[in-house]
Amino acid sequence: MKRVTLFLSSVILLVMGGYAIPPFSLAHNLFTRSYMIPERDNPSCMRLFWQTDTALHGGWIRWGYHEDHLDNLEDANSEHQNIKNEVHKGQRAQDFIRWDSEICAEPGVPIYYEIYVSEHQDYDDHKAKYTIGPGWFVLPLPPDARHLTFFGYGDNRNGDKFDDVSSWLKGNVENDPINRKTFLLHSGDICYNGGQTFEQYKDNEWSHYFHKYESARTVLSWMPVMAAQGNHDFNWQGHYDTSKYFFTNWPYPQYVDSIGMVPYIDEKGKLVSKSTGSAKDAVSDAYYSFDYGPVHVAVVNSYSEFNDWDHLGRCSIGDGLKKGHTEYKWLKKDLLESDKPWKVILTHVSPLSCDCSITDDVRHDIEFLAQTGGVDLLVSGHDHYYKRTKYNDLWHFVLGGAGAPLDCGDSCKICVYHYARFHVVNDGELKIEVFGHYDDASSSSFYDTLTINKAAPITSTAGFEVSLTSADYRYPRRFSCASPGIHSHHLWDFGDTTSSTEENPLHSYQKPTDPSGIETYTASLRVSTDGTNWLAQTEKEITVYIQGSLEPIVNVGMNKYALFLRPKGEPIDEIADFQGIYWYPGIPQYEHLMPGDRK
Repeated sequence: MKRVTLFLSSVILLVMGGYAIPPFSLAHNLFTRSYMIPERDNPSCMRLFWQTDTALHGGWIRWGYHEDHLDNLEDANSEHQNIKNEVHKGQRAQDFIRWDSEICAEPGVPIYYEIYVSEHQDYDDHKAKYTIGPGWFVLPLPPDARHLTFFGYGDNRNGDKFDDVSSWLKGNVENDPINRKTFLLHSGDICYNGGQTFEQYKDNEWSHYFHKYESARTVLSWMPVMAAQGNHDFNWQGHYDTSKYFFTNWPYPQYVDSIGMVPYIDEKGKLVSKSTGSAKDAVSDAYYSFDYGPVHVAVVNSYSEFNDWDHLGRCSIGDGLKKGHTEYKWLKKDLLESDKPWKVILTHVSPLSCDCSITDDVRHDIEFLAQTGGVDLLVSGHDHYYKRTKYNDLWHFVLGGAGAPLDCGDSCKICVYHYARFHVVNDGELKIEVFGHYDDASSSSFYDTLTINKAAPITSTAGFEVSLTSADYRYPRRFSCASPGIHSHHLWDFGDTTSSTEENPLHSYQKPTDPSGIETYTASLRVSTDGTNWLAQTEKEITVYIQGSLEPIVNVGMNKYALFLRPKGEPIDEIADFQGIYWYPGIPQYEHLMPGDRK
């Protein structure tokens, strides 16, 4: 089984439909709801996270491929989080438990789930203090997929317009959820004073981010947020006091590849990271990269080796991105080693915006790495407006309008609240669309679009991946185009008289009618640049069966046969031990069992 891990972070925000809260009790609190983050070495798992108070000790997830059949059970891991403020020694935040659980299945398929939080790990759903869900998300596409839609915004800072922007993005995803529940690039400044500690967690700005905004909660429950660290995410009133909440809420496993470890809080409340010393030093470690289908994203830290604290919040960028420094060397290696057709840099402070020009060494060094490393797009925030600029053939997008007060009054700045949608059409075409509303009395809508084209060969070889090539007929299969090069039209033939012209369709087969309970289909894909002249074609066999079909194996006498459960369509000579079930002539050779009914 292929595994795809998207990392759902620690605040139970993966809540598609909502969550039930029991009568108010001082003894128990659900602090955050589920959200996700991708795994570093496996493209088909999702890790879900949530946070509770320290009085709750049980957590588990039920999940499946259909909303009516959550037949799989996963335990949740728990870690005690002890947050202390290292600048103001007398301040300590309320301790909490961070829960997480990983769901691994096949690439690109929808996963339905419910999360249960209880006083004990007794798996008694009815006694659970909290139920999160029901919800569903889509596991990432396989690494060879060539088509992808994803989103981006930044600088919400828990502003008044944040839920409006989230609502617009939510509506966009709802128009095509199978293809748009992918990931969201966040350029930072998630909170206003993200480094501040509070005695009660409910007063914390991170708690507001995960709880206060209904549409934002829904988006968090649908797709991973891949965030760059903004100055407000660790700063508090100029004290730059801690990145603890940022690392605790977003423990990206990709840190293992960039800094050698995932930062964590030890039992004494100290933030343990690659950089030793105070929590201020750990600010340098927030950089990583990840792959998703045809895209490689390097998430760059604007504050690595930062030394201009008197001007934090302005144009200054840390020395870590200067030539020869630690983050610079990592970024150079990371970009050169990636063979993805599209490369993106995500950072907080833009090297080039209306307020910040390329006048210092660090900005020149970033641009040099982007140019020589094959970067196609640089996305940033920090400045609260929308702006796109082309510099030496590299497009810079400032997406700083997710909710914080806008910075207007300059003709260079487009004063709109907004988000962006990115669509990889093929190896040579990336379409970017920005949707928003002006911040004035009219609140009229705003739209901008740009298509980036680059040299790539015309497709000569077709290819595709299929999740669940052999599985129960009730499980939908995701077909992902893996045809390299330039093409824009698809014709899928699923072998059952149905077809599709989508890039990465989801398809369900009918219940097998063969007495064996098994059907085999030949699926094919043709690709073209014009929908008429087909460039290449390929095909694969797909096996569909009835899970739990009963097989007559041995005649035990008196015209009576011993039966076995065939759990996954294995050959008869490889199936499990005799189950004590008998079959008689005249009774169907398979029993209509639902997924998970193997006894």
